[in-house]
Amino acid sequence: MLGCRSVLRAPIAASLLLALAAPAVPQTDTFREETSVVVVEVPVEVVKDGQPVRGLTAANFAIFEGKAPRPITGFEIVDLGAAAGGGTAAPTPVPPVARRNILLLFDLAFTSHRSLERAERGARELLASGLHPQDLVGVALYTSQRGVVLPVGFTSDRRQVERVLDAIAALFRRDREAAARLQAEAAEQGARDPLGLTAADATAVVNGISRLAGIEISAAGEALTWVSDATHGRGAGLLLEALAGMDAIHTPFINESRRGQVRAFTDTFTDIARATRDVEGRKALVFFSDGFDDALMLGDEARNQVGGLNSGQLLGNAQMLKALFLMVEEFRRAGWVIHTVESFGLSGNWDETGVGSEGLAYLANETGGTFFRQTNNLGEAMGRMLKASRLTYVLTFQADEVPPDGAFHQLRVELKGAPRGARLTHRAGYYAPLAAERRSVGERRFRAAELIVSGEERSEIPLAVLATPFTGAEERGYVPVVIEVAGPAVAAEKSGDTAALELYAYAFDGEGRVQDFFAQQLQLDAERTAAAAAGGLRFVGDLQLPPGEHVLRLLVRGGVTGKTTLRIVPLTVPSPQQIAKRLLQPFFIAGDGAALTVREAAAAPGDAAYPFRLGEQPFVPQPDPLLAAGEDVRLFLAGYQLATGDLRLRGKVLGADGKEVAGGVLTGLGRVTAGDGLDRVLATFRPEGLAPGAYRLVVTLIEPRGGSLSASAPFRVSGGPS
Repeated sequence: MLGCRSVLRAPIAASLLLALAAPAVPQTDTFREETSVVVVEVPVEVVKDGQPVRGLTAANFAIFEGKAPRPITGFEIVDLGAAAGGGTAAPTPVPPVARRNILLLFDLAFTSHRSLERAERGARELLASGLHPQDLVGVALYTSQRGVVLPVGFTSDRRQVERVLDAIAALFRRDREAAARLQAEAAEQGARDPLGLTAADATAVVNGISRLAGIEISAAGEALTWVSDATHGRGAGLLLEALAGMDAIHTPFINESRRGQVRAFTDTFTDIARATRDVEGRKALVFFSDGFDDALMLGDEARNQVGGLNSGQLLGNAQMLKALFLMVEEFRRAGWVIHTVESFGLSGNWDETGVGSEGLAYLANETGGTFFRQTNNLGEAMGRMLKASRLTYVLTFQADEVPPDGAFHQLRVELKGAPRGARLTHRAGYYAPLAAERRSVGERRFRAAELIVSGEERSEIPLAVLATPFTGAEERGYVPVVIEVAGPAVAAEKSGDTAALELYAYAFDGEGRVQDFFAQQLQLDAERTAAAAAGGLRFVGDLQLPPGEHVLRLLVRGGVTGKTTLRIVPLTVPSPQQIAKRLLQPFFIAGDGAALTVREAAAAPGDAAYPFRLGEQPFVPQPDPLLAAGEDVRLFLAGYQLATGDLRLRGKVLGADGKEVAGGVLTGLGRVTAGDGLDRVLATFRPEGLAPGAYRLVVTLIEPRGGSLSASAPFRVSGGPS
């Protein structure tokens, strides 16, 4: 397990439906051949008798790349017990390389209906078994027809995980009331989350799972009909027998159709490992399944043998065994540990299905995981394992002259002078950086999701952001978000005459829960690309947030270069019941010939909540105002509970050092009061007498009886007319 940092840092990966084979952008056969220096971080766990071994130093470890020793240049100890914090103190952030990523994967292809019910309960036990607050958890479903679907990817928001488990429970327990409630929640939330950080579209979750299981749900959610889809059949492995009332889907005979299912399983899981190979941190796959018919993997004679079989004793179909071996090797290289849970065993009835379990045992044993064969308390068993992985030693070394070809570099870590019986685990190696245009859709999405969750700021694309909370009429405040990307940055993302950009914005509350988001992949035609390349691109999105403190994590990524910028913007949303008299920051109105403006696809252009209007005409304020010396620019001032009567304006300009400078002329134009409780004042500002540079405009609004309110905003002055 490791993290890899360099100038050509390898993107990490995420997706709802793993479209792992499709490229995100047109493929090219050429890429940069220059080498780079890669800083490799290797998280190592040392355990004895189920407890982490403490007190080790860098001198206790040695790293080898292939056969060559690598000097350890950095050493860090990450203790999740200490990182959890105590009392009211904020938890210590866990470095991405030491973070735990846990994926709960439910097997719908080889698992009975009753077992899935038990697996859902087991997953809830795991959630309650002692996860660290900064552990990331995702939920996935596997079917033979669609491969792996992620209703929610790696997220810090436990509510999203529970929402998916609720959907699974509603379907497989025939809970009509719960399914209808989930559909009602989805109707309120609406938007689909492309990165899987939320289970926002609960309707898609419920209906998607139902389709995979051959279950039909009425559109209104008032009456649910539970029927098997005869077109799915045993060959598709979609719970046909379970939904017809049978206890298990497995039969003792072997046919090519069932072998094809296992081959589809190994192919899909191999793609998962490849797509997530650069995800930073420790990765644990908890696989809930009844297991495969062992005759498929071991052959009829081997299946009847007593005792466990290791990889050297597998006697089944050579082609299938090779595919299974390659799948396991990909998981090992990507740093995954697979824990397999014999789902029917969660009931305590170990011989319920008669299905063998050697395949599940093999997956766990070969990746350093645990096979939970006879347990009816998964939470307690997994809790012990989580405690054993609380302590991580992060070893760092520098790899020189690494070509950006995505090649795998094998690592070996040796332990010196540790207590007798101590066991060391680490990732098998690291992957070299790979050019963005050579990465799949799945890899790019996982990477985007991980960057947003980790909150690791970066600035590879020049952009400006303006996000201002307004008091909403309901319990949630309205937050328009304006993102401006510089023209040259848009031009850099051209492929032919068109350009592509990805934008993701997620608002987290103080407990790490996603309160709202928007996401858009922009594909600009030739005309709009030319306009954006000349004057920049301005994008407008919308958030609805409850009162309180939030953090907006905004990610913009180039569709061609893969360059990425992540901005962190704190937001304070006022309560509608406690609207205080206040003046918002001055907003600069762009003139003619401004940047190309694009509105969020899910937003209605005539949205009544949108506050930036001149009469009935909406406008977009400038996030990074660049003013031409001596030219007027219009200002939009907005405030709550302003006094009635005439208002006077006073302005002053502050330099980069915060001291007042001479220059600038502020003139009031008029006042507009709408029915939304927001007072609007129009003004003009001319940066007269100001030399080129960065400034801050302070506007003071003076009320008739002498009270005053002040607010400020930054701006820049160019060398002449723009």
